[in-house]
Amino acid sequence: MRKLALAVLVTLLLATRSKPAEAHCGQDCPVWLDVMGLTLAAGLVGGYAYGTGYMVYRDATGQEQTLSYGGTELAINAALGSLFVGGTYASIKEGQLGTAAVSGALALTHTALAAHGAYRVYQLRGEIRPDPKTVAAFVGLGYASNALFWAVQAPGPHDRSWSITEAAVNAPMAAGLAYLAVDRAHDGRNRQAALFGGMAAVSGALALHGAWHAIAPTRKPPALDLDFDLGIGADVAPTVVTDGKEVAPGLGASGTW
Repeated sequence: MRKLALAVLVTLLLATRSKPAEAHCGQDCPVWLDVMGLTLAAGLVGGYAYGTGYMVYRDATGQEQTLSYGGTELAINAALGSLFVGGTYASIKEGQLGTAAVSGALALTHTALAAHGAYRVYQLRGEIRPDPKTVAAFVGLGYASNALFWAVQAPGPHDRSWSITEAAVNAPMAAGLAYLAVDRAHDGRNRQAALFGGMAAVSGALALHGAWHAIAPTRKPPALDLDFDLGIGADVAPTVVTDGKEVAPGLGASGTW
């Protein structure tokens, strides 16, 4: 059932992607292609209905629901719910209220199923025994991705909002890693202390970089363009005019006449 649900999700995602006009053959499509499309659509709808109905029935009847089932229910329905929420928003924006009502109902269904899966995972959280090495690998990957993201963009010009975000993200990480480094050093675990200390130094440098550019941003907002195109090869712009004695604001015209 998990493979079926994942296949339905992937197919829905592919089907919702926009396609160029030349991708539609209209009446020139061969019959076998139409048959294949209808067969695929029928299989998709049937598989989706079966998978969703199976979860609804199992939740309603209270059949045995393991931690694996709860996690699968949460992951699949959270993804499908997000997909239908996006479809509902797009339908409302385009004024297609009927389609919005259908996709909205499906979005609510999947949201309820995802919430049930999350509740089941919470109930059985005592059975979660992740491998410490796997957890450490994921945490390390997340840290490296974050540091690389900010480091790659560091040389470019930055405005104040970007810099404040950089400092806000990396400053707490630097403080937490520094605490871990000191704690490991007190326990005599020098390798871990050096590792966390190096990570704290990287995050601290990124936080300082963001704080510095928040004070002195290197990218300024675009200047207000006050030129007006006359449509005859000439431009009109504000300028200063004088009669030799007094100075006053005015308009100047330039271009080809």
